Amino acid sequence: KVAEELGEALEVLQLMKHHASKTGENSVVPDAMTYTILIGTCARKSKQQQQSRDIRSGGERDPDMAFSLLDRMIYDGIKPNGVTYCALIDVCSRCRRVDL
Repeated sequence: KVAEELGEALEVLQLMKHHASKTGENSVVPDAMTYTILIGTCARKSKQQQQSRDIRSGGERDPDMAFSLLDRMIYDGIKPNGVTYCALIDVCSRCRRVDL
């Protein structure tokens, strides 16, 4: 269930970016909160629900998606804040990846 919701949330992120670039409207531009919520959700996606190794392939014991979202956030010019990094640390902890 969470994987489906995460996939839908990632689609909404793309729709937000597309709408903002098409219309120039800033009211739907993804911000630090948008990305932080997505990063925090990554560890809740189970491996049984993974479909392929893309941006959606993170999850249990695999925080790669969270790091991909952080990279995308920075690439888009959005500055991560303390809450973002706390969410990333939480993902690593939940995934038992303390080596990162």
